Amino acid sequence: MTSFERYLVDEKGYIMYILNMKTGKFEIPERHSISSISNLDQRYIHKDDKEFLDYINNGVRHTEMSQDVLSRQIVFGLSEYEKPPTLISPRPKIRILRTKEDGTVSVENEAYDDSMNVILEHISPEKIYFAMYNPKKTLIVKTK
Repeated sequence: MTSFERYLVDEKGYIMYILNMKTGKFEIPERHSISSISNLDQRYIHKDDKEFLDYINNGVRHTEMSQDVLSRQIVFGLSEYEKPPTLISPRPKIRILRTKEDGTVSVENEAYDDSMNVILEHISPEKIYFAMYNPKKTLIVKTK
Protein backbone atom coordinates (compact mmCIF):
# COMPACT_ATOMS: atom_id res chain seq x y z
CA MET A 1 0.00 0.00 0.00
CA THR A 2 1.40 3.39 -0.99
CA SER A 3 1.67 6.36 1.36
CA PHE A 4 -1.18 8.01 -0.56
CA GLU A 5 -3.45 4.99 -0.08
CA ARG A 6 -2.46 4.80 3.61
CA TYR A 7 -3.37 8.49 3.94
CA LEU A 8 -6.83 7.82 2.44
CA VAL A 9 -7.51 5.03 4.94
CA ASP A 10 -5.81 6.32 8.08
CA GLU A 11 -6.33 10.07 7.77
CA LYS A 12 -9.34 10.65 5.53
CA GLY A 13 -11.64 7.79 6.55
CA TYR A 14 -11.84 5.79 3.32
CA ILE A 15 -12.57 2.07 3.17
CA MET A 16 -10.67 -0.08 0.68
CA TYR A 17 -12.72 -2.22 -1.70
CA ILE A 18 -12.20 -4.15 -4.89
CA LEU A 19 -14.68 -4.38 -7.73
CA ASN A 20 -15.22 -8.05 -8.51
CA MET A 21 -15.63 -8.00 -12.28
CA LYS A 22 -17.23 -11.46 -12.31
CA THR A 23 -20.09 -10.42 -10.04
CA GLY A 24 -20.02 -6.67 -10.70
CA LYS A 25 -20.10 -6.05 -6.93
CA PHE A 26 -17.80 -4.28 -4.52
CA GLU A 27 -16.05 -6.44 -1.91
CA ILE A 28 -13.69 -5.82 0.96
CA PRO A 29 -10.46 -7.59 -0.01
CA GLU A 30 -8.65 -9.98 2.31
CA ARG A 31 -5.46 -8.01 1.67
CA HIS A 32 -4.11 -5.23 -0.48
CA SER A 33 -3.27 -6.78 -3.84
CA ILE A 34 -2.88 -5.21 -7.26
CA SER A 35 -1.80 -7.41 -10.15
CA SER A 36 -2.67 -7.99 -13.77
CA ILE A 37 -3.69 -11.55 -12.89
CA SER A 38 -6.11 -11.09 -10.03
CA ASN A 39 -7.09 -7.51 -9.23
CA LEU A 40 -6.28 -4.45 -11.32
CA ASP A 41 -7.09 -1.82 -8.70
CA GLN A 42 -8.30 -0.86 -5.26
CA ARG A 43 -11.38 1.32 -4.83
CA TYR A 44 -11.62 3.72 -1.91
CA ILE A 45 -15.04 4.81 -0.68
CA HIS A 46 -15.51 7.24 2.17
CA LYS A 47 -16.95 5.79 5.37
CA ASP A 48 -19.57 8.58 5.49
CA ASP A 49 -20.87 7.99 1.97
CA LYS A 50 -24.05 6.31 3.18
CA GLU A 51 -25.65 6.04 -0.26
CA PHE A 52 -22.65 4.31 -1.84
CA LEU A 53 -22.15 2.00 1.16
CA ASP A 54 -25.85 1.10 1.23
CA TYR A 55 -25.61 0.02 -2.41
CA ILE A 56 -22.58 -2.11 -1.59
CA ASN A 57 -24.14 -3.64 1.53
CA ASN A 58 -27.29 -4.48 -0.43
CA GLY A 59 -25.32 -6.24 -3.15
CA VAL A 60 -26.12 -3.77 -5.91
CA ARG A 61 -23.99 -4.28 -9.03
CA HIS A 62 -21.83 -1.37 -10.15
CA THR A 63 -23.71 -1.26 -13.47
CA GLU A 64 -26.89 -0.43 -11.52
CA MET A 65 -25.30 2.54 -9.71
CA SER A 66 -25.52 6.05 -11.09
CA GLN A 67 -22.46 7.77 -12.50
CA ASP A 68 -22.82 10.34 -9.72
CA VAL A 69 -22.37 7.63 -7.08
CA LEU A 70 -19.51 5.90 -8.90
CA SER A 71 -17.69 9.21 -9.39
CA ARG A 72 -17.26 9.46 -5.62
CA GLN A 73 -14.84 6.54 -5.45
CA ILE A 74 -11.08 6.94 -5.62
CA VAL A 75 -9.42 4.37 -7.87
CA PHE A 76 -5.77 3.40 -7.43
CA GLY A 77 -4.23 0.63 -9.52
CA LEU A 78 -2.98 -0.47 -12.90
CA SER A 79 -3.82 1.81 -15.80
CA GLU A 80 -1.16 1.79 -18.53
CA TYR A 81 0.49 -1.37 -19.87
CA GLU A 82 3.73 -2.30 -18.09
CA LYS A 83 3.48 0.60 -15.62
CA PRO A 84 3.27 0.36 -11.82
CA PRO A 85 0.03 1.03 -9.92
CA THR A 86 -0.91 4.69 -9.69
CA LEU A 87 -3.78 7.05 -8.94
CA ILE A 88 -6.30 6.47 -11.72
CA SER A 89 -9.19 8.71 -10.72
CA PRO A 90 -9.90 11.35 -9.84
CA ARG A 91 -6.58 12.80 -10.92
CA PRO A 92 -5.55 16.31 -9.94
CA LYS A 93 -4.36 18.79 -12.54
CA ILE A 94 -0.59 18.40 -12.80
CA ARG A 95 2.36 19.72 -14.76
CA ILE A 96 5.65 17.86 -14.93
CA LEU A 97 8.42 20.02 -16.35
CA ARG A 98 11.12 17.71 -17.71
CA THR A 99 14.41 19.27 -18.76
CA LYS A 100 15.96 17.35 -21.63
CA GLU A 101 19.69 16.97 -22.28
CA ASP A 102 19.56 19.70 -24.93
CA GLY A 103 18.09 22.15 -22.39
CA THR A 104 14.56 22.17 -23.75
CA VAL A 105 11.68 21.60 -21.37
CA SER A 106 8.76 19.30 -22.08
CA VAL A 107 5.51 19.69 -20.17
CA GLU A 108 3.42 16.66 -19.23
CA ASN A 109 -0.01 16.61 -17.68
CA GLU A 110 -2.14 14.16 -15.70
CA ALA A 111 -2.86 12.02 -18.76
CA TYR A 112 0.26 9.93 -18.23
CA ASP A 113 0.83 7.36 -15.47
CA ASP A 114 4.54 8.22 -15.34
CA SER A 115 3.64 11.86 -14.68
CA MET A 116 1.15 10.89 -11.97
CA ASN A 117 3.82 8.71 -10.35
CA VAL A 118 6.21 11.68 -10.23
CA ILE A 119 3.55 13.60 -8.34
CA LEU A 120 2.98 10.68 -5.93
CA GLU A 121 6.72 10.54 -5.29
CA HIS A 122 7.36 14.26 -4.80
CA ILE A 123 4.14 15.77 -3.43
CA SER A 124 2.58 15.00 -0.04
CA PRO A 125 -0.64 12.96 0.09
CA GLU A 126 -2.38 15.92 1.73
CA LYS A 127 -1.58 18.24 -1.18
CA ILE A 128 -2.54 15.62 -3.77
CA TYR A 129 -5.88 14.98 -2.07
CA PHE A 130 -6.58 18.72 -1.85
CA ALA A 131 -5.78 19.19 -5.56
CA MET A 132 -8.01 16.26 -6.57
CA TYR A 133 -11.07 18.20 -5.44
CA ASN A 134 -9.92 21.75 -6.24
CA PRO A 135 -9.81 22.22 -10.03
CA LYS A 136 -8.04 25.59 -9.72
CA LYS A 137 -5.06 23.90 -8.04
CA THR A 138 -2.29 22.53 -10.30
CA LEU A 139 0.55 20.47 -8.85
CA ILE A 140 3.91 21.22 -10.47
CA VAL A 141 7.16 19.26 -10.31
CA LYS A 142 10.37 20.07 -12.15
CA THR A 143 12.50 17.06 -13.01
CA LYS A 144 15.22 15.89 -15.37
